[in-house]
Amino acid sequence: MTAIQSRLDAYWSDRAASYQRYTVTNPTASQRRQIFERTLEPLLPASAQVLDVGTGTGYLAQLLADAGHRVTGIDTAAGMLDEARRVAATRPAEHQPTYLLGDATAPAFADASFDAVTSRFVLWTLPARDTAVASWARLLRPGGVVVAIDAAHFPNGITDVDDFGEAFLTAYNADTQQRLPNVFVDDPAVYVESFRAAGLTDVTVTYLDNLYALDLAEGVAPGHAPIRPFVITGTRR
Repeated sequence: MTAIQSRLDAYWSDRAASYQRYTVTNPTASQRRQIFERTLEPLLPASAQVLDVGTGTGYLAQLLADAGHRVTGIDTAAGMLDEARRVAATRPAEHQPTYLLGDATAPAFADASFDAVTSRFVLWTLPARDTAVASWARLLRPGGVVVAIDAAHFPNGITDVDDFGEAFLTAYNADTQQRLPNVFVDDPAVYVESFRAAGLTDVTVTYLDNLYALDLAEGVAPGHAPIRPFVITGTRR
């Protein structure tokens, strides 16, 4: 593990409890969950075997497990996984994802192990986009799908301590940003190229304008601004 990744993992581990608390207590939490549920439902087969990469506190993994999918979530931030397991323990056994330490860029699973690979706000913080997407494609069974939800978070870089907090700016300092090129992405077309280069077909980008409209109307987390999110899908033939 690189020093940069260790620093980022420490930041996200420290934030795990507050991050999870906000996802379930913010005023639009139930509406946001419904939007994600409606977005993902038609994209995945019933009772799919799903790998959720960069799972964090398990937001997407838990949502999918609650919908009847068999979910494994991986992350390199141990503190985030601890929080994800705490949440899972409050659910019935059949709705509990499996959480493991694992690298989203190079998940350590056999080829063709999953029906779907999912991520939520992970693409922007990957050090090697093409390597990661190729790894996800490798893990899919024929007909399997990659579903990545993200946004153009910081096309101008991360510069304002007042907006994002000193701890965030320290973790994602100028050196880190230069090593995480997706921080500066302002168009999902670059992700589309990575999906196609990995051999995925039927690659589509759909903007989640219902989520964006909700954020514009109701506001987002302190220090953040509404950002228009999108979902990218690609299928392994």
